[in-house]
Amino acid sequence: MALEFSLAYLAPVLAFLFVITLVYALLAKTKVLGENTSINFLISFVIAMIFLLAPMARAYTLKVTPWLVVFLVCLFLFVLIITFVHSNFDLIKSKWFSAALIIMLLAIFIISGINVFGYLINRYLGVVGISVVDIKD
Repeated sequence: MALEFSLAYLAPVLAFLFVITLVYALLAKTKVLGENTSINFLISFVIAMIFLLAPMARAYTLKVTPWLVVFLVCLFLFVLIITFVHSNFDLIKSKWFSAALIIMLLAIFIISGINVFGYLINRYLGVVGISVVDIKD
């Protein structure tokens, strides 16, 4: 029998790596816990382990990641086109552009959260229905 391999087997590992990288980068950039890299790594490792072991957090991460990557690629192409057309960064540095980016990012996170945690919210609202997400442990 041939060995069947799918990227679905790597999804928990990729989610773990995504979370540990993102949290470490945020802690290192903001310097909330100081400049000690070992503490930053330890905190990011603990948060990534929570995301790895909690199936709902892992499902949320796996739902957000592709949309975030698509958004960043589209943003890069948009900025590239704008800089070719205008040859300056004034449009990109404007406040409305930053506000639009924040609104789009919030929309991605909120829609993904509703998609993953929607059936839990519906339970409290009295809506009966089928689970939106099938979580496999």
